[in-house]
Amino acid sequence: MKRALLAQFAVGTVDQALMSVLPVRHNALRLLGLSGKAFIVDEAHAYDPYMQVLLGRLLNWLGTFGVPVVLLSATLPVSVSDRLIKEYLRGAGLKPSELRKRQFQAPYPGWLYVDADTGACTPMSQERQREQAAVRSMDLQVRIKPVAHHATAGSGAGWR
Repeated sequence: MKRALLAQFAVGTVDQALMSVLPVRHNALRLLGLSGKAFIVDEAHAYDPYMQVLLGRLLNWLGTFGVPVVLLSATLPVSVSDRLIKEYLRGAGLKPSELRKRQFQAPYPGWLYVDADTGACTPMSQERQREQAAVRSMDLQVRIKPVAHHATAGSGAGWR
């Protein structure tokens, strides 16, 4: 996989990308392969704390290289998204003292755009959020069907 990242377009698992920030052979080559691309992470909420730390370190490096990053998640906690965004912005050159005072909250449903050069944050408008919520609402109907189970003696079914 280390050479595949050097191609113009590459698709892989987050584990393969995270190897670029671990002390393993060819980690610098993997990091070089990620530079100059757009980095998209799906299901960013699904990683354990260890992987979140590695992802933060990777985002810091990608911020340094000016790589655009897209984090996709429907349930990413604000504390985690805030920390990951700040890691990226630190790598992009924003001062930690500037970032300490700020909090980046992604609306739900919605998106949040953060400019790496200035740290300016543009959330999805509340009007558009309401439109999205209205489009996604649905009426559900629940039908309850009784289920009966009759075990006969000798059929092997039932408790003994």
